[in-house]
Amino acid sequence: KKGDAKNSKKPKAPETAAPETTKVPEPVSPPPVTAPAATEGEVMDGHTVHEALKHVLNACPKADGPDGNPALAFVLLDRDTLLATDDFAHHKAFLPQPASTGPVKITRASLRGLQKKLDGELKSGAETSTAVTVVWSGLIVEVHGVGETHHVTLQKFDGGPDPKHLH
Repeated sequence: KKGDAKNSKKPKAPETAAPETTKVPEPVSPPPVTAPAATEGEVMDGHTVHEALKHVLNACPKADGPDGNPALAFVLLDRDTLLATDDFAHHKAFLPQPASTGPVKITRASLRGLQKKLDGELKSGAETSTAVTVVWSGLIVEVHGVGETHHVTLQKFDGGPDPKHLH
């Protein structure tokens, strides 16, 4: 029958090969950039360490003498924090990097020795425009100054209050 849709044949379009599409991978976002966790024993600026020592030692009493207090003649080093007290003043200073993995009490006398060593190196470094750096790991401190490295071993303080009471 004429006009019957079933019987009418439409000419087929010639089959052409489908164009090959190359899959472009979606851009992968890079992993988030995070700073590595600081660990003890990293390099610090000598001037910053010197100022932190000067600040906390102002509150730290001597072990002997008329104004001495042997039970508080120490500075607490807890990761990147230095803390000293004489029961009236409570001084806290922060180091740019952790210098210990946990709380360590260090004698005032040994920290004064480190402060004097840094003071001398900073004065020499200023004259020659040389940077002074410090690598501090627990009780061992390396001072890299003008031409040489000084190794300072700090003394542990065994008396006084628990570190948790000082925070």
